[in-house]
Amino acid sequence: MTTWADYIRGLESQTMGGRLGSYLQQLDVGPLGYMNPAVRATARNWFDPMSSRYLLAAAPGTMGGYGGWQTGAETAGQPTGSTFAEYLGAPLRYGQQDGGEFGYAAAPTDRDVGTGAGYLQAFRPWTREQWGERLGQLGLWDKPTVAQEAAGGRGTAITAADLTDVQRDYLGMLTMPETQSMIGAATMTGMNPIAQRAYRPGLSRAMSAWQMANPELGAGELLRQFATGTFTDPLRTTPYMPGVNVPATTGPTTFL
Repeated sequence: MTTWADYIRGLESQTMGGRLGSYLQQLDVGPLGYMNPAVRATARNWFDPMSSRYLLAAAPGTMGGYGGWQTGAETAGQPTGSTFAEYLGAPLRYGQQDGGEFGYAAAPTDRDVGTGAGYLQAFRPWTREQWGERLGQLGLWDKPTVAQEAAGGRGTAITAADLTDVQRDYLGMLTMPETQSMIGAATMTGMNPIAQRAYRPGLSRAMSAWQMANPELGAGELLRQFATGTFTDPLRTTPYMPGVNVPATTGPTTFL
């Protein structure tokens, strides 16, 4: 059964602020807690992609989430490993990248769990292509035609009206900071630190412009538009950045 400590950690895992608090606690008590401020600042920057990857792992199984978290909770409490604190101990267990294919491990392996440092050793940044692959598994595309598949495409993006109830429930629970964090992690991966520093203000302006132009839409719709390449700048009538159907060799749209 879930203990009170597990229950509290579960509540913390539900919000971005709670996850950040859990992350900083583990940072303090781990090996990096004794490192210089520059090293700790680098590790602090890992929070956004780790939090975003946790949200994706927690998605329903039909949206590519980790199915092991979605069984038995009604009778046995929270599924083992489902809190963010537990996830940080072995993130690859719930989202491995094997041979270019995204999948989840049935059990931890040697490369899932770092010895002595937990997530600090296990963390591996995703590439832009891997982010696209995972977002593509949210099921926001129709099955590609033979011609689209032959051309390397992913089919036709479905509209908001075509979402299933499961997709609406998942996208509907996302907050704007969570979606913005996920978009930032997906678009800035692979950039050098100086390029990220220059890119971040433009990305923030783009998402603010989208919110001003679409006050009636929520964070889930922003993620759907980003993932399907229909996230457009109301001031330019052009896509803010490539969606997941754009080849990984295509860089993000610049805002500079």
